[in-house]
Amino acid sequence: ATDHQVVTCTLSQPLAAGADAPVLHLLVQIDSSAPTGSQTNTATASSPTPGAAGSDSASVTISRAAVLSLTKVHAGHGQVGADLPFTLRVHNAGPAVADQVVLSDPLPAGLSYVSATGAGWTCSASPAGVVSCALAGTIAVGADSSDLTITATVGAAAYPSVTNTATVSSTDPDLPGSATASDPVIVDPSASLQLTKKHQGSFQVGSTGSYLLTVSNTGPTATPGPVTIADTLPTGLSYRSAAGTGWTCTAAGSTISCSRPGPLAAGASSQLRIVVNVLAAAYPSVLNSATASATGSPSATGTDTAPVSSLVVLTISKHLMSYRNNLASYLMTVTNTGPNGTASAITVTDPLPAGLSYRSASGAGWSCGAAGQTVTCERSATLAAGASASLTLVAAVTAAPGTTIGNVATVRGGGSAGATNRTTPSNQASLSVTATGGGAGSGGLPDTGRDTADPAMLATGLLLVGLGLLLLGRRRRWS
Repeated sequence: ATDHQVVTCTLSQPLAAGADAPVLHLLVQIDSSAPTGSQTNTATASSPTPGAAGSDSASVTISRAAVLSLTKVHAGHGQVGADLPFTLRVHNAGPAVADQVVLSDPLPAGLSYVSATGAGWTCSASPAGVVSCALAGTIAVGADSSDLTITATVGAAAYPSVTNTATVSSTDPDLPGSATASDPVIVDPSASLQLTKKHQGSFQVGSTGSYLLTVSNTGPTATPGPVTIADTLPTGLSYRSAAGTGWTCTAAGSTISCSRPGPLAAGASSQLRIVVNVLAAAYPSVLNSATASATGSPSATGTDTAPVSSLVVLTISKHLMSYRNNLASYLMTVTNTGPNGTASAITVTDPLPAGLSYRSASGAGWSCGAAGQTVTCERSATLAAGASASLTLVAAVTAAPGTTIGNVATVRGGGSAGATNRTTPSNQASLSVTATGGGAGSGGLPDTGRDTADPAMLATGLLLVGLGLLLLGRRRRWS
């Protein structure tokens, strides 16, 4: 063959009249650029022997086929608010050259169109987010198109994942068929936590106080959970309890750790209540901070300053100091056991029982008087925590011998601004009335009133003293 489009075949043997030459099979390959439609191929037979040449034609319908495929990829996770580029590439597996290649990418909810670029590609996007691109030129058999990069902004609606699917085809009617490619994207959470911490009611030394903690997710996405809260109690507070719907809490020393499983949706919130013991070191105020954290969210801190009222605990003790000459002397001691409040305007009230009659009451800083059987002593000076103030009450004993008289006093008082006051009655001081009224020079046992000197022993003692003085006088005269 002198031309690749002209095929010449020669029969080496003579062909007798009326005979057929052997069948000649001609196999051809249709070029990928061959025109489509009906094509006619004509063959001509000739011989050096004089005579007419013979010819014949056959028609064949030629169609094109190009098998296209599409790949679509991205790198990493999607981040809400950030741009995410997708790389698309078209491959032509043939057997025909592909032309008029177009691509459609309807962006799903959560992805917003930014741009589309690539050598030979011309793109546009509809208001609905459908990206349409056309490729200039052709794609040879076995070749790839130039890369097309479609960039979209990741929105909150894409969380926790979104799938982007594109379709490639040809507008050439001789190249039917299309191919799709899907690219799933994992989208990281992007939550924003807020934590508020507020004390409930008043905090008073010696009592309990509570905090209400509210953790909120302001979005834009849910946080997958768990949500944790850590609260390290300051000096002056100790852990008592913690509870909240869905929360589990533990305490190690002064550190409280609470956890809530499961997601916290954007716009949702959850509350936790922590109860603490308020100690003296918390006065006059206590600052407490807690921190909330969750995956996909920066930590958030909530801080609260609670004013703390001091505590004044006044106690009073009462003892019988002496009982002589029908007079009973009581020592009453008022103590401010604190733990931190200063007591003021202290008042001691002693309702004397039958058998006792008021004579006097005194003590440094005290002002006393009686109205009927009720003795009242007031102290205007303050009494610091840990300090004591005493006073003495003297009463005449009018009860019959053999009577036991019990006497109890009570103290009350104010405290420093905002202080809580707790008071207790005194112990009961008991007095056992004797026939002699105790006698001059006798001493008494506290709390019992029983005289420590036996009358017979006292008389013997006086007799011995008298004899001693008599002997001393005689010795002086003899000398």
